[in-house]
Formats: sequence, C-alpha cells, structure tokens
Amino acid sequence: MKPHIRLAYTLMLAGLGLIALERFGLAQLATPGQHLDPNLISALAIAPLALIGMGGLVYVFGRFTTRR
Repeated sequence: MKPHIRLAYTLMLAGLGLIALERFGLAQLATPGQHLDPNLISALAIAPLALIGMGGLVYVFGRFTTRR
C-alpha cells in the first residue's frame, strides 16, 4: 500500500473513531443539569471533521507528491 493512502486511511479512521467516541460519551452524559464547556463541545465537533477532511485531501493530492 502506498504511504499516502495509508496516511489518509489512518486519518479518516481516527476521525470516524472520534465521532463514535463523541456520540457514546454524549449519550452517557445525557442527564439533566449536566453541562459541558462550550470550547470542549466545539473541539469535539470540529476535530473529527478536520481529520476526515485532511484524510480526503491527503488521498486526493498525495499521489502528486509520491515518487514513481
């Protein structure tokens, strides 16, 4: 497997794992009266999407940087 494909796969898998972890964690915290810091919620929402987006960019543009 080419290195840029392996990196893209790892980034996307990490992003999807963070989404699953976020969904599980927020489901466990779904009790009345409990609040999370807004900065933490922003990080939980942006980080997985950024990882998935970076994986897509590495996959699309990584073939231009690998030696043939």
